[in-house]
Amino acid sequence: MVTKKANKAILLNLLVVAIIIMSKTLLWSYQWPVSPFVGAHPINGTLGEWRETHLHAGVDIGRGTGTEVYPSVDGLIPNPLGAADTYQNRHFIKVLKKKEAGNFEYIHIVPDTTLLNELRSQEGQDYQVTAGVTLLGTVDDQNHLHFEENDGALNPLRVGGLDNYTDTARTYVSTLEFFRQGTEMHRYNW
Repeated sequence: MVTKKANKAILLNLLVVAIIIMSKTLLWSYQWPVSPFVGAHPINGTLGEWRETHLHAGVDIGRGTGTEVYPSVDGLIPNPLGAADTYQNRHFIKVLKKKEAGNFEYIHIVPDTTLLNELRSQEGQDYQVTAGVTLLGTVDDQNHLHFEENDGALNPLRVGGLDNYTDTARTYVSTLEFFRQGTEMHRYNW
């Protein structure tokens, strides 16, 4: 028979474990790159989706053209010679994480003119940005922000990634195909 004292000890241990798990999730999460910075946003594409010729290397946050984009963490924009023109022409900004190794890429954006001018005036020096404060740019005519972590190696939707994300979509598989050396062997449709 379990005593009241033993029950209290078990409950206390469970509470401590829950607090540790919650604090790690809260402490390790980072904010969304679009406002509001806390809370889920629509996701139009996920890491690892097959895209005709390649696997998708990030998540697509469904925000319309003109939506302002900010860094998710404090960091540095790499700023070698000509970086501002590269960012402007390719519609992206890369931010190196300040507190740990890795980076974020913000793709399908029109970089902010003031930011580009700052980068040009400080060429050769990495540029410091602040999460939720430094305007990186606005979503371009693709109508979504493509967001990558560590060059597509980490899923931003994982626990400890983007703050407060919950996947509510049902998984649905309509076709399963098997290939051997480029030749289709079997196809199953549901």
